[in-house]
Amino acid sequence: MTEEEKIKKHYLLERKLADQIRNSDPKDRKQIVGNAYRTLYEEIPWHISRNKSDEEYAREAEFYLSFLRPLLRPNADVLELGCGSGKMLQYVSPLVASVTGLDVTVAKSIKSFLPNVHLVESDVASFALDNQQFDLIYSLHLIEHLHPDEVDEHIHCMYSHLKPGGKIFIVTPHGLTGPHDISKYFDDYPTGFHMKEYMYWDLAALLQKGGFKKINTQIILRRIFRLNDILFHIGLVRVGVVTWIEKMILMIPSRKMQKKIGSWLQLTNIYIIASKP
Repeated sequence: MTEEEKIKKHYLLERKLADQIRNSDPKDRKQIVGNAYRTLYEEIPWHISRNKSDEEYAREAEFYLSFLRPLLRPNADVLELGCGSGKMLQYVSPLVASVTGLDVTVAKSIKSFLPNVHLVESDVASFALDNQQFDLIYSLHLIEHLHPDEVDEHIHCMYSHLKPGGKIFIVTPHGLTGPHDISKYFDDYPTGFHMKEYMYWDLAALLQKGGFKKINTQIILRRIFRLNDILFHIGLVRVGVVTWIEKMILMIPSRKMQKKIGSWLQLTNIYIIASKP
């Protein structure tokens, strides 16, 4: 099978399964989502998320740690939502008191883990952890996979599991330069497993509605701020600065030009940090 044939097969299957998720009844959605992902990974064995080398994981982890390190403290309790293979947990655990990884199949996906790593198998859209509260909750490319009808509840769960003054850190693909799932080869907007690709303005509005304050992003180039935690905090600005830029770009009638300008401005991913009062 050629590379083009693999992409087409992947796209047709993922779009079909994604349509089932989008059109699902809420009471059946959890089962439908689980079946959809199992089917995709069984029928698309070359899927990128199942074929990363240890070196690729290490580079990816170091990238995300450059954002996480300034938010972590040695006595912190941390929660990762959608931890997947659990690789990231092993990089975060030496920096904090405890880290909990939550995913729908997390208990089966991790072969070994450190003493201060705790695993929870649960729905990531809505979860309850026996009144546990954390200093930091983060998710890396998770929220775009949630059905839009579930996002309010997801944000509520994050808020309720944060200590007062605690923070969340969210990374998700930027909708302006998308789609970023397999449909990028065929469509102008996501039709695969990315249920919705957000922009700063609409994700910030959802977080604000959920009670979060000081909704910020990082504007200093990573190669600079990663050198010092102080630089990281200096570069945090309210997302309103970026949302104004987004809305100006959206006034351009050409979708192609919107994406081109968004790419030039490096609006590939959204990086949001928000606080619980």
